[in-house]
Amino acid sequence: MKKITLLILAMSIGFFAQAQEVVPQTQSSLIIKKTATWCPPCGGWGWDLFEQLIDDNEDKAIIWAMHYSGDLISPTTQGINSNLSGAGQPRFYLDNVDQGSSSSAIRSAIMSGVNQNATEAPIANAIATNISVDNNQITLTVKSKFFAEASGEYYLNVYIVENGVINNQAGRGNNAVHKKVLRDDMAGFAFGEIVAQGTISANATFSTDFTIPVAAGWNTNNIELSTIIWKKNGTKYDFVNGTETSSIVAGISAPTLEGVAMTVSPNPVSDKANISFDFSKSFSGELGVYDLAGRLVKSLALGAKLVGIQTIELDASAFQNGVYIVRLSNDEGVLTQKMVINR
Repeated sequence: MKKITLLILAMSIGFFAQAQEVVPQTQSSLIIKKTATWCPPCGGWGWDLFEQLIDDNEDKAIIWAMHYSGDLISPTTQGINSNLSGAGQPRFYLDNVDQGSSSSAIRSAIMSGVNQNATEAPIANAIATNISVDNNQITLTVKSKFFAEASGEYYLNVYIVENGVINNQAGRGNNAVHKKVLRDDMAGFAFGEIVAQGTISANATFSTDFTIPVAAGWNTNNIELSTIIWKKNGTKYDFVNGTETSSIVAGISAPTLEGVAMTVSPNPVSDKANISFDFSKSFSGELGVYDLAGRLVKSLALGAKLVGIQTIELDASAFQNGVYIVRLSNDEGVLTQKMVINR
């Protein structure tokens, strides 16, 4: 098994792990930048384009900087690279399909493809849940569901992605801050383990456990998890769907805030809701709404030094139906409330 530095991460996402019981019936995309730390164009136009792709598509796609060579190479990135066509770097892929070499054309084509994918009915999806730490072992369970009848050989894996990796990059210098670096995988094989094969009936569900020893090395405050289903096609693996546990920050599992009460009304919510607080003492902090993959959906402004009863109106008209987490936090702790959108 691979050694992964996830002790702090696993502790920090414990709350979301308990909430993630529903497999999202949404279609995501996979964007890959094939890159290398010694490559000047990767730190030039390729760097700028990658940041644009993150800004354009982060809420609808899993995004990786996949270093097939150089300082940030790994067995996982070598395996993923073997699944991709095209020589040279940087190269950009949407769902494993090479997008060419023109920066402006790549950006437009990927955005169009991601938006189109988001309108499609998914065949299947998976999400990581029940993440815990015991005796220096990271243990999690992936819930997978097929929404339509399918056939073939399907594989499942969970990938470790790190944001903010400080490392040399040709064209950027010795202290470049690398985003969305694909680090490792939890199965020990780049495309994971078989989750289903043969004829799979609609609504079939699967539960897959992963256990990995904890090791030192990475900045665990910046770790994200990508959970992906692949379909084997000859010697290649086609991206099917996946979810990303992102925007994870240290302190999600901090002590519960004392002296604060929070309610969401009405709940379930159709279009608008009132988030009400009763602060027994002066409070300053942050308020956000997260989906069950741990992604920040909406940040809500809080005044400074709040005290007493306070109410904030949330416009949820743009939210998809589902379960969300309202999270209030500061240096002293965290308070959360489940919110259901149902129209």
